[in-house]
Amino acid sequence: GRRILSRRSFAILAALVAIMTASAGLAQDMAASPAPEVAAASVTVATVAAQDFVARAAISGSVVARNAVSVVPQISGYAVTALNVDIGDTVTQGEVLTTLDTANLRAQLAQVSAQADSAQAAIRQSESQIASAQAQADEADQTLNRTQQLFNSGSAAQSTLDQVRATSRSADASLASAKDGLASAQSQLRQVQAQREMAELNLAHALVVAPVSGVIASRNINLGDIASGASPAFVIYQDGALEITAAVVETALSTVKVGDRVALELSGLPQVTGTVRLIAPTVDPATRLGSVNITPDDATGLRAGLFAGGWIITQERQGLGVPAAAVQTDANGNFVYVVNDGVLAKTSVEAGLLWQGYREVLSGLNAGDVVVARAGAFFADGDRITLVGKGVGQ
Repeated sequence: GRRILSRRSFAILAALVAIMTASAGLAQDMAASPAPEVAAASVTVATVAAQDFVARAAISGSVVARNAVSVVPQISGYAVTALNVDIGDTVTQGEVLTTLDTANLRAQLAQVSAQADSAQAAIRQSESQIASAQAQADEADQTLNRTQQLFNSGSAAQSTLDQVRATSRSADASLASAKDGLASAQSQLRQVQAQREMAELNLAHALVVAPVSGVIASRNINLGDIASGASPAFVIYQDGALEITAAVVETALSTVKVGDRVALELSGLPQVTGTVRLIAPTVDPATRLGSVNITPDDATGLRAGLFAGGWIITQERQGLGVPAAAVQTDANGNFVYVVNDGVLAKTSVEAGLLWQGYREVLSGLNAGDVVVARAGAFFADGDRITLVGKGVGQ
């Protein structure tokens, strides 16, 4: 038994020696072999190139009349006897739209005309009375002067002088009264003339006319209705001109200028272009929206009330651009990784407009520079890379 154990121990020991010898040889071989090289990362790059950049402000609104003119009857309480136009009709300034009953108005005019004739007759009578009173006053003055002279020479008695003086004062009073009568008659005539002018004006207002040329947008009166000045009988879109009133969020409103170009989408119509005509000076405190008015280049097919959505082009220019993902930001600002002979160089840039997946670079790069297009966050300054997808703008 001891022999067998000794033989087994010897065999195990021999095996251990062989393993140790083999391991030492492998270690020597590994030490003698050079370390394998680490492959450079493959990176998608893009070439800096000139591109078009656009800045836009979103808008939504409606088509409205540029000038909506309300036509309100100037007299109330008279029936509509004729209706000459309807919605959609084109009218010219001064055209009769509707006619009101004029029977009472003509009677009123005839009445005040008669009163005016009476007042003129009273004036003529007063003028005649003044002429007669003036003659009597002149004669009394002459008699008074002669009597005064006779009295001074002792040829007339005091009583005679007193009587003549009283007659002169009476004649003067009659003249003054006649003049007052004329003034009263003239005042009465002016009053009646004013009434006649009012009656003539009311009669003229029985013809409701278009104050401007344009298109009848609404009609709120029918034959037989009693006209009222409380609401418009018609609304006219002056010259048929339409425009778009749209809302702009307050953060974008400051970038909008009068004259900016606009692209609009309206239901059932091809794209409509236009120009900003007016910018409201206030912002709604509840919605935080400002209002702009847009003049369309072509109003064909437009109807008031249509919804309009689109964009105001606030800036449009050409500049150097890179894919938007190429521009990164850290505590020092914006930067990109420029590729020089396969090595990355972190380069600060001034970023501008963002348009269709590309970012404008205002400074820091030159046309033809190659930059990391995406996944730049996984690299650092000085990293070596393998270029993939090199090309203009990609």
